[in-house]
Amino acid sequence: MSFSQKVRSISTTQSRYERRLGVAGELVLAAAVPLFQISGGPILVTGCYGKVTTAFAVAATTVQLQITPVGGIAQNLSAASGNLTGAVINTTLAPTGALAVAITIEVTFGATFGLALTNQWLLIPGVITELVGGATNNAGVLNWTIIYTPLSRAANVVAL
Repeated sequence: MSFSQKVRSISTTQSRYERRLGVAGELVLAAAVPLFQISGGPILVTGCYGKVTTAFAVAATTVQLQITPVGGIAQNLSAASGNLTGAVINTTLAPTGALAVAITIEVTFGATFGLALTNQWLLIPGVITELVGGATNNAGVLNWTIIYTPLSRAANVVAL
């Protein structure tokens, strides 16, 4: 089956998701936190979001997503988020636009209507990384979830 035929068959392929649980102390200045490993073939990402599970301290913090393809160089999936200073539990972040557009922060997730996941990315095998900016040390914890459709039988995503 050609790649274009695989893309056309997306509607008949079951979507999957993978969740990566954050770890206290990993959101420090200039940290590159590996989130997900894509292997076995390309995937179509239909949604990606982070959820605060431990409130953020007053230290200024931003996050950005990148992918480093196997044998390639890092590419931005998003620009840096707004400042997460004081973000409370259940604050949700999501890239909601084109590549390299800033991550949207929704503080009242669930209290209003939710967060529109409008981004779709066609990604090849590699590692999705969270880049942390601004914080010297932040107690905040983010859990990340990726929703995707595999475009080959072997394509898979694993939380790191």
